[in-house]
Amino acid sequence: VMILGLFAQIIPDAPVIDFKLPMFGENGYKIWDLQGDEGRYINAGRIDVINLKLRVYSGDESLALDTTIESPKAIMLVRRNRALSNDSIRMLGSNYEIMGSDWIWEGSNRTLKVKKNVRVNFQDRLTDILK
Repeated sequence: VMILGLFAQIIPDAPVIDFKLPMFGENGYKIWDLQGDEGRYINAGRIDVINLKLRVYSGDESLALDTTIESPKAIMLVRRNRALSNDSIRMLGSNYEIMGSDWIWEGSNRTLKVKKNVRVNFQDRLTDILK
């Protein structure tokens, strides 16, 4: 008797709809989670994402939400802890918002480089930040 289910395979180029993928640090705490309306597996290190929402956490026991990154279309390089896109980005922190396009987020050092149409809004007064 042969069971057909044993021979089923996931097709790598088929999109995954409404997905969520967490990433944990070496200490076992969540460092980010990736959500998207659609994710397409390109290879072991790359996922192309439609309507990316990347939430970055403190990476410690507090599990505090540090920033949220949103983009209509982006590439997530999971093994490199990096996201990038030529499309627009919106990054929200506790007291700021960054918008623009053509960007790279480096998760290993928590930096964002936005190359075009950059706009930054601070919710605190600048005099409070400079103290």
